[in-house]
Amino acid sequence: MARIRRISSGGEFEAKVGYCRAVVAGGFVHVAGTVGQGEDVLSQCQSALDIIGKALAEVGGSFADVVRVNYYLPDASEFAPCWPLLAETFGANPPAATMIETGLIDPKYRIEIEVTALAPRSVVAGDRVAARIAATDEPVALHPAIPIIRCFDGGKAQDFYLDYLGFCVDWEHRHAPDLPLYQQVSRSGCLLHLSEHHGDAAPGGRSFIPMLGLGAFHAELQAKTYPNLNPEIETVPWGLQMTLTDPFGNRLTFCEQTVQDTGP
Repeated sequence: MARIRRISSGGEFEAKVGYCRAVVAGGFVHVAGTVGQGEDVLSQCQSALDIIGKALAEVGGSFADVVRVNYYLPDASEFAPCWPLLAETFGANPPAATMIETGLIDPKYRIEIEVTALAPRSVVAGDRVAARIAATDEPVALHPAIPIIRCFDGGKAQDFYLDYLGFCVDWEHRHAPDLPLYQQVSRSGCLLHLSEHHGDAAPGGRSFIPMLGLGAFHAELQAKTYPNLNPEIETVPWGLQMTLTDPFGNRLTFCEQTVQDTGP
C-alpha cells in the first residue's frame, strides 16, 4: 500500500469539515483550497499563498514544484489585481492554471487557491523504499543507510551541499536556538545527514554514492564557480567515479557503476 502523509495547518475549518491542508501521495503534494485573511482580494491572495508555501515547505517543496493551480473567486473582475503577485510567486516556473467564478464558504473571502505540486524526490524515494519493505515477508527489513557527515560551519555547508552540489534541505533541528544544527539534505534518492554535533561523526570520512548521469553532473559542477575544487571523472574497473572533498575534510565519491557485483 502506498504511503499517505497528511499535513495540517491548524485552520478552524479542518476539524469542522474533516480535511487537512495537504496530502502527500502518489508522488504529488495535493494542497486543499486555501483562503487567507485580509481586507481585500490582494491581501487575501498573499495570505493564502503564505499558508500554501508553508505546507509545501513542510515536505521540502516550494512553489517551483507546483504543476497546477486553481483559483476560485466570487467575482472574476477581482482577479486581475492578483496577477502581478502570482507572476512573482511562480516566477520562472509557471504552472497550468484555471480561474473559476463561484461562491465561497463565506462572503468575506474573495479568493481561494488550490495547488498540486510534485513531491520532492527524497519523499518519493522514501515511499518506494517503504513499499519494497512492506512487500517483503522477511521479519527484519533494513532501510538504506544514511551517512552522518560532520560539519563545523552552517554557511560553508550550505555553499557546498546546497549551492554547489544541488542538494535541498528536507528538515533541520536544534535542541535550542544557540545549539548545534542537525539537518537532512537530499538530491534525487540520496539522503545525507549533516551534523554540527561533537561525537556524531569524525571529519575525514568518505561516503560512496552510486548514481546515474555522472557526466551531466560533472558538467553541472564545472559550470559553477566554487573555490579550490576542480573535480575530474576517473575510470575505474567498476565504472566511472568522481570524488569531492567538502570544506570539513569529508570525501564524497559519486560513482556510475557499469560493472555489477564488483567494487573498489
